[in-house]
Amino acid sequence: MNRVWVSVMAMLIGLSLTTLAFGEQPGEPGKSPAPVEKKSEASKEAVGEVVKADPTKMTLVIKAAGRQLNFSVAEQAVSTLLTLKPGDKVMVQYTEINGKRTVQDIKKG
Repeated sequence: MNRVWVSVMAMLIGLSLTTLAFGEQPGEPGKSPAPVEKKSEASKEAVGEVVKADPTKMTLVIKAAGRQLNFSVAEQAVSTLLTLKPGDKVMVQYTEINGKRTVQDIKKG
């Protein structure tokens, strides 16, 4: 009976030490760490001429400042994307996150 009691006590001590080791990290008690923010860049603009508009793939290619720019198109800009054809002059507002450009707004003209 004593061996069982000693074994139970040893297990309880082991569990309590494990709880201490993996418990709350140093810092303010009860306060969770600050959330990690995604890096995003401010909205940018590009003015150019439509090379290709593909509403099914939600992509847009324009020629601006002597180079072609490829974009994904956000849901809110798809209605304008549907009206575009090669040669149309456009101004796009977009964001660029991790090298991927996403159009938020398209203005023809």
